[in-house]
Amino acid sequence: MTILILSHYLGRSSTDLDVQWKSKLGTHRLIAFWDRNKSAIGYLITNLKRAQFSADKVSKLYGLRWQIELFFNELKSYSGLKTFNTRDKSIAESLVWASMLTLLLKRFIARASGLIHQVTISTQKVARCANDWLPDILKALLSGREYRIKKTLRKWCRYFSEYACRAHPKRDNQTLFVQLTETHV
Repeated sequence: MTILILSHYLGRSSTDLDVQWKSKLGTHRLIAFWDRNKSAIGYLITNLKRAQFSADKVSKLYGLRWQIELFFNELKSYSGLKTFNTRDKSIAESLVWASMLTLLLKRFIARASGLIHQVTISTQKVARCANDWLPDILKALLSGREYRIKKTLRKWCRYFSEYACRAHPKRDNQTLFVQLTETHV
């Protein structure tokens, strides 16, 4: 009964409460919101200041958590960041930066392919097959021959538009992450 009343009360907004636990010092915010995807109430506990972060903003930021998980998963799985064979901090830091630059290049190629061919490309699918296309593109770039560079880029952009499309582009376009990235492109 309480859940039904609260879900009716929340509707499209959220409730922002101050809470205090006996075992923890200080006051925290408890944000209750209606999760339309799960048809259930979601709860967030935060110490972010209400003046700087509205309940709605906290809920939206929390929605980006999955994208952060995917980002780190992509770095570990498709950019060689699973393990390091060094204890040298500067070498490890250089490897992290190199992996992030590689990831950025993969995402740029995926985004450009999608824009050229008017389709939504899966960055994960592009990253999974990087061992096939990345050396080819780098060799073309290193050749310095404009014709070879264009030909190689066209070939791989066409390939991605045929074999690396997102499975659910309509659904994906409704996510907060896509909305944020689309507005800044």
